[in-house]
Amino acid sequence: MGRHDQALQEKTSDLLLLTQNSQDTYALTSVCFHSKIKGIPWLGYNSPEADALIEKGGQEMDDEARVDTFKKLGALITEDAPWVFLHASEDLYGIGAKVQGWKPKGDQVVYIYGTGLKS
Repeated sequence: MGRHDQALQEKTSDLLLLTQNSQDTYALTSVCFHSKIKGIPWLGYNSPEADALIEKGGQEMDDEARVDTFKKLGALITEDAPWVFLHASEDLYGIGAKVQGWKPKGDQVVYIYGTGLKS
């Protein structure tokens, strides 16, 4: 067990600053906010509405519908505030005029498949 984990188990602190990220919205939200999926030991959020949105978003094949579902989940979680969100990262990208076929995804994951340079 690492020093960080030991401090959590011993409850030697009154406050914890944590950041989590995943390349997949479903993977992150299911572990952090689904009441039936136990991830990190100190999590305990329980919302049937959040569970339903997580499950729906995880099964959705249409990109627009999936984004809409996870936006609704984000609004619900923000309103319920099971965590105190201290900041939100923003992505800022710059590309040269010769780059073609690249588009930012908005989830901090950079895919370069299909990206190339003009001759």
